[in-house]
Amino acid sequence: MADAGRLPARISYGGILWRDSLVKWLERLVVRRFPQLSLALAVLFIAAVSAVLWKKAVTLDQLSKAVDSILKGLAILLGALWSLNRYFTTRMDYPQLRVDMAVNFVPSTAFGKDSLYGLLSYRLDIVNTGKTLLPVTGYCVELANVILSQEAVAYEKFHRWPESGMHSANPIEPGSWGAISEAVACPKDVLAVNLYLDVELEGKRHWTWHRIIPAAPEPTQAGQSVLAAREPANS
Repeated sequence: MADAGRLPARISYGGILWRDSLVKWLERLVVRRFPQLSLALAVLFIAAVSAVLWKKAVTLDQLSKAVDSILKGLAILLGALWSLNRYFTTRMDYPQLRVDMAVNFVPSTAFGKDSLYGLLSYRLDIVNTGKTLLPVTGYCVELANVILSQEAVAYEKFHRWPESGMHSANPIEPGSWGAISEAVACPKDVLAVNLYLDVELEGKRHWTWHRIIPAAPEPTQAGQSVLAAREPANS
């Protein structure tokens, strides 16, 4: 999300860039040490103004105006510091998103007694809950069978969309969303599915999300209706 002429904020496996390090240090100082920082700046401001007044011979009227200026200056300084605190706390210019999911299973028996696959359909809505444009450039979805082997859990991938790389996508406006919808052949022995979403943002940054979904162990009412319609009626 870099503007022209600005150093882009990016993640480096070798270490954080000096700009990111400075911002993080300032954020920790303003958010975690706000009372101490406010008090220290107020004392320094009053001391600086007092030192200037001490060197000059001032009248009572000038002193009264100086005190008024000090109070106004403190109000502006503390107001700016509070605004910076709120800025870091709410992270208004950071990408903020939410995933809404809808999943449906149709068991293998709905497609015939000998069918090896059921049907899994899903819809993912990537919602921009932030205040700025969400710079999405691509999506990727993976489905994996969740296998329990004694006390260990393993994942066996059986589907990926797209098959390789990332599916290109457009940026999402605040309050809007991008959707992914697909129907997938699901092996009938799958008891639970790990649904994994990878959202690629501008600058090759990635935001990931996943959810484990139990598969339907018994035919649903809709699946039974399909099965009944396909089976020949007894004469």
